[in-house]
Amino acid sequence: MCAPTRILPWELAVVSAALVEAVPPNGARVNVDAIRFRRLAIVALAPFALAACGSPANVVAAGSQCHEQIIVSFSPGFTRSDKLVKELSRNADARLEYLRSSSPTLHVFALTSPHNDPGCKKALAALRADSRVRFAELDARRVPFSAAK
Repeated sequence: MCAPTRILPWELAVVSAALVEAVPPNGARVNVDAIRFRRLAIVALAPFALAACGSPANVVAAGSQCHEQIIVSFSPGFTRSDKLVKELSRNADARLEYLRSSSPTLHVFALTSPHNDPGCKKALAALRADSRVRFAELDARRVPFSAAK
């Protein structure tokens, strides 16, 4: 498996030129079509090789993070402020980004955690445990009596 690296264009050009323009041993005959075929093969396969080396680690890392939209209400005596949001983010070990207020006491935030936390359960539990937060829930459409059949 390739390690994700950043290859500069000039580095790739130097390597491909060295491979394509390799000097054959003295007295060896080189077919022009063989040289053209090597050039074409290198140019055609290089993007796939680079993509294979760089993509999987980034996709896995992004897939393990949680990104949720939540609704938060603060306990009486606390109002939404940048200082409060930063403290809550630090305590929950997640990033809270204010999106909008749906009422004077209900605020919508984007919650992002860099840790492997499906559904942001750990970050939500940490927010709910804070005495300054009255409640924190995932922002989802709710229908009365939807569970009853």
